Amino acid sequence: MKRAYQKLLEYALKILSKKRYTERKIREKLEQFFKKLETRLKKESDSLFSGFTVEEKEKIFEEVIARLYELKYLDDEAFAKDYIHNRMALKPRGKFLLKRELRLKGLNLETIEAALNAIEIDEAFAAETVLKKYHKKLAKFDGIARKNRAYQLLASRGFNHDAIYKAVDSCYTHLAE
Repeated sequence: MKRAYQKLLEYALKILSKKRYTERKIREKLEQFFKKLETRLKKESDSLFSGFTVEEKEKIFEEVIARLYELKYLDDEAFAKDYIHNRMALKPRGKFLLKRELRLKGLNLETIEAALNAIEIDEAFAAETVLKKYHKKLAKFDGIARKNRAYQLLASRGFNHDAIYKAVDSCYTHLAE
């Protein structure tokens, strides 16, 4: 059991050295790695990963995850905050889409809400930034068509309606209705 723990911890540290993961994603990766080793080592008749009960496997996973938290390689709250900062700097999104993306990464709603509340996000400003980036593409359209395309673009990026209206109005107030 000790060798299995050591092997899983080494694997977790290896993948975390390349990319940050949430606890749920690390757990999934550990389970996949465990299954892969289990099947490979059965063929080689090595008993390192064979004969474990579900409870024993779960205990090993918990120990590895606890150790990763202890070493500060795992921190879902910091992951959420960093993800939001990076996303808003590189590809701005609205809070709705940020929540969805973070949920897909395996974070719970409380952690996501705490991260969003800790970071002040001006959705209207972010929406304007997106519109300025897509100005040339939207310039092909005139009047109402441009506004409609801008609304669609911002809605697809998860911005709330107030932010969308403010951004479109500030960017396209000179257009005739």
